[in-house]
Amino acid sequence: MSTSITSWKLSRDSATLAQILTFLGPKIEQTKVVSKALDGSVYIQTIGTGNKYADVTIFATRDEMPDVNEAEADGALVSVVYRDIQYLGYIEEAPDWTEKIAGESYTATFKLLIDEEVSV
Repeated sequence: MSTSITSWKLSRDSATLAQILTFLGPKIEQTKVVSKALDGSVYIQTIGTGNKYADVTIFATRDEMPDVNEAEADGALVSVVYRDIQYLGYIEEAPDWTEKIAGESYTATFKLLIDEEVSV
């Protein structure tokens, strides 16, 4: 298993977009209806199938930021490699950028909607 953070990358069409700092997931987002009967019994009904997602934090340079923003705006399929697993999916909404070194490097957090997982 690769625990080296240097191999954890966000990419699009085989081009590296940014470095992965944290990857929390995969989690499942599911729509549920919870109801309680008169006798106190609890019933849970799930609607449809759940969506897998992960909360991802990336590190990017000023030159890499536009490529990440473009991937989100285009709804492009992106790849996240994290600990020997490649997650293919989509950036749900525009990354929330934070400046680390003025005019040079930035971090961002976004929600990755996972379409597929593959061992690498």
